[in-house]
Amino acid sequence: MEQLSDLVQRTHALFDAMAQLRYMVLQPLLSEVLSWPSWVLIALITAVITLAGYCLHGPLMRRNEKASSPDHSEIAGHFLGVIGVIYAVLLAFVVVTAWQQFDHAEEISMQEQRDVADLFDLAGAYQMHPAESSDIRSTLASYALGMIVEMKQMGRNEPLCAVGNFANEIDLDCQPDDGKGRPYGVLPASRLNDDLVTKLRIKIMSLRLTTGADQALYRQSLVLFEDFLGARDHRRHHYDEPMPFVLWLAFAIGGFITICLPYVGHGRRDRDRQLARTLALCLMIGLIIGLTFVFDHPFRGDGAVEGVAQWCSTAKRLNSEINPGVLSPGCAFDRSDWRTMIWL
Repeated sequence: MEQLSDLVQRTHALFDAMAQLRYMVLQPLLSEVLSWPSWVLIALITAVITLAGYCLHGPLMRRNEKASSPDHSEIAGHFLGVIGVIYAVLLAFVVVTAWQQFDHAEEISMQEQRDVADLFDLAGAYQMHPAESSDIRSTLASYALGMIVEMKQMGRNEPLCAVGNFANEIDLDCQPDDGKGRPYGVLPASRLNDDLVTKLRIKIMSLRLTTGADQALYRQSLVLFEDFLGARDHRRHHYDEPMPFVLWLAFAIGGFITICLPYVGHGRRDRDRQLARTLALCLMIGLIIGLTFVFDHPFRGDGAVEGVAQWCSTAKRLNSEINPGVLSPGCAFDRSDWRTMIWL
């Protein structure tokens, strides 16, 4: 029992060390890699996998040449064909899933923006509560401005503040000073937007309307607000939850098996022709994995969902209606993001 308990403790310590390594090493490295152009990422992944196939060719070919006699059995050919089909189905499934997730992330990002604009218009139509209506519209305008900075934060691959971690002093992503250059007292954009959503919920739920027209508008506002919350949660889910590691592991193991089996399962082969076949196979696998990697990060890189420009357009329109005749803030801020949030 003591040995089992010791093994469990060591296992927990290993997982903690891996999590710490991911946070301290892999996360900054991933942020740097995702800032590269998409074609560079795809070319790099393809080159690495093709180089790995080239390095495997020598040892596998020597193993193949040691075969005592060629194996031309039909069973070996069918077996290799089945393995290839299974791996092709896996690749197609993962790539299509990643693309669908990318497309869905773009849709929900646009939906969140439209819901904010529609809520702003509905709040302006209330007749009996001009003060509450103005307060709600101001909150929505502030949220649109804050989303410009949050989208930039997502583009830099920075962690977002979780809604339930406001008071958690350990979670630096929700605290004023997280060591990223912001002065103490300035909250990150994701935390500010979380506060605005909570404030907006309280204001909408506390409305007491009497006229039939206002009540009809209020019912539409509740539906839009729930839709807005759903789109916001889905956007953050797509950002925080990449493709499971087990699928990447299946990619690697399946590719290794698919590359190696022709050397050991179908008799002696010509060295140069087999090298050409191996490199072509690695090239295709690398392209597919590179595309999947790009699609798996919909808010990062040069191929990311275009959110900053959309929120800039929305923020300008909302602020121009609240303060007609006043010049709206531009989107090409020449100051750092935290100064932008102070100014807003």
